[in-house]
Order: sequence, then C-alpha cells, then structure tokens
Amino acid sequence: QAIIDNTTAVIYAKDLAGRYLLVNRRFSELFHLDYSEILGRTDHEIFPQEAADQFRAIDIRAAQAEEALIEEEFVPQDDGTHTYVSVKCPLRDLNEQVTGVFGISTDITERKHAEVKLRASEARTRLIVETALDAVVMMDRDGLITGWNPQAETTFGWSAPEAIGRHLADTIIP
Repeated sequence: QAIIDNTTAVIYAKDLAGRYLLVNRRFSELFHLDYSEILGRTDHEIFPQEAADQFRAIDIRAAQAEEALIEEEFVPQDDGTHTYVSVKCPLRDLNEQVTGVFGISTDITERKHAEVKLRASEARTRLIVETALDAVVMMDRDGLITGWNPQAETTFGWSAPEAIGRHLADTIIP
C-alpha cells in the first residue's frame, strides 16, 4: 500500500462490473474524493458521462485481453482535461479467472503540450526554409543532403528529389 500511495501515477483496480476495489492516494487527491466515496462506485458515478464511457470501454477490452493494453485516456481535472497513458490488465484470481481489471495511469499532459509546440516550431521553420530567398541545403554528418529548398533548386538546377540522399560533394561542390 505504501508503494502505490507514494507514486505520482494513478493506480486502481475494478471488478468486472466496473466498481472500484482499490485506488491509491494520487487518485483520491486528483478527484477530491475519500476512499469511502470511491470504493464500490463506478466511473459513471464519479466522472462525466463521456469520460466514464471512455474508461469503461477500455476496461472491457483490458478484461478480455491476453496482455496489457496501453491506451491514452483523457481525464477531466480541475484545470482542464489531462492526457494519461494507461496500462490496463486483466485482474485474475487464483484459478486464472478474470475477476476485473487493474491499471496504472501516468499524466503525460505536459509532454503532449511540448509535442504540439515542437510540431508548430518545426512547421514555422519549414515555412521559413521553403520561402527563403537564399538556397538552403541541409546535410547529415556523412555529407548526405537531407534538405533542399525551392531556391536551391533554382540556384543549383537539381530538384529536391534528385538532390536529397546524394552526397553534397557530388552535387554542388566541385
């Protein structure tokens, strides 16, 4: 119990009807509920309909799976919806019969926001390179051309598909 209560991940177990059997301290803190308000209740009694439907659908798939399911789940919290990566598995009794599911969910919201910012930055950089008035040629450490903008096509006479993948020395440097 001390291990699961002191992790930043959300840990839980549910029976086949979707009733909570166990939750850790992080679960209780995030959703501002005491254990007594969680245990024995279902997602539909705790979360908004859309979120509860999502959780239940994944739980059903996890109960039927032979191995762990890894899914992204979207969880409503005080400051908005967070993205979690959840690992869910069938919970089995001593006779190997599935009696429920258990899961460990980790908040990856900050990583998702960083990915969005990175994609936007890459798109801006691509736009700058594509519209530059100068030839922009990019190469890797082996001297292979990895980028070739429209002005490089005009300046050097090679199309991007012709230039990319060739050695710079074989293309524009005598």
